[in-house]
Amino acid sequence: MTLIIVTAMVALGVPTGPPAQALTLGQIQARIKVLNSSLAKVAYQLSDADDHLVYLRTQIAQHYTALRTANARRAQLQQALGARAAQLYVLAGQGSPDSLAADGLATYVQRMTYLEQIGFTQEGLLEEIRALQADAKTESATLSAEEQDAQKTVNVYASQRAVLNSQLAELTKLNAFLESVMPRPAARGSRGARKGMVCPVVGPHVVVNNFGAPRPGGPHQGDDIDANTGQYVRAVLPATVVDTPTGSWWGIGIKIRDLSGTEWWYAHLSARWVHIGEHVDGGELMGRVGCTGNCSGPHLHFEWHPGGGPARDPYRILSAVC
Repeated sequence: MTLIIVTAMVALGVPTGPPAQALTLGQIQARIKVLNSSLAKVAYQLSDADDHLVYLRTQIAQHYTALRTANARRAQLQQALGARAAQLYVLAGQGSPDSLAADGLATYVQRMTYLEQIGFTQEGLLEEIRALQADAKTESATLSAEEQDAQKTVNVYASQRAVLNSQLAELTKLNAFLESVMPRPAARGSRGARKGMVCPVVGPHVVVNNFGAPRPGGPHQGDDIDANTGQYVRAVLPATVVDTPTGSWWGIGIKIRDLSGTEWWYAHLSARWVHIGEHVDGGELMGRVGCTGNCSGPHLHFEWHPGGGPARDPYRILSAVC
């Protein structure tokens, strides 16, 4: 049996290590357990990096807006300041003793008062411009720091995603190998239909409990299931397809409604094979995992809407079936 295992592992490209370290069936199962544990840790690190990146991108957008507003206001003030300076230049020559004799005391006082008002306004404009310049300098420094922080987070995210993808690939090969040498269960229907609720993703995956995590458009309304691009997604229960959204944050999406009126939402797919009004059996394949729409890496965004109402955290359900 061990010879068969090692031979099959080599054929599948599963790391076997030195000949003396050939893995037995028990060791393969132990490796799968280690991988599952490691995947859970990496998935949460990835989720934290993703949340931090979303936060930083929101902050950066706000700083860009503040800078644009400050620069527009400064340009407006500088234009007003130029007009005030021109008025001051023209009228200043009319404040001489000769103008007192020519225009009379009342006109002279009125003109001098107006000159003082222009001068006072000019000082106010200068003060506001100086404050705007100081604010813009602070905003620019903060923006630069947050952009650098965001790039570091992007690098961390890419690193964690690479580890996750590598471990998912290894887990896929190990599971495929076990299925090839272990006794197979009774054949199922060609469309994958099953009784009872099933996990929405077929194959190795990690469920991340990030319901309520901050997002630019509001709290995250579902949980993410990290998996490799192209893995199948399926209906969790017998249901009817009520919508197939495309674009926006969804990318390629599916909404199904079960007999209780509860809706299950799938987003970021790379492929979709169902249509509005179509009935799907529990476990029926509907598409593939991807990264379309607002997404940083391949995963299924999965939402639970009891009775068709507001989203609730599906983690307890997913933990039971995945």
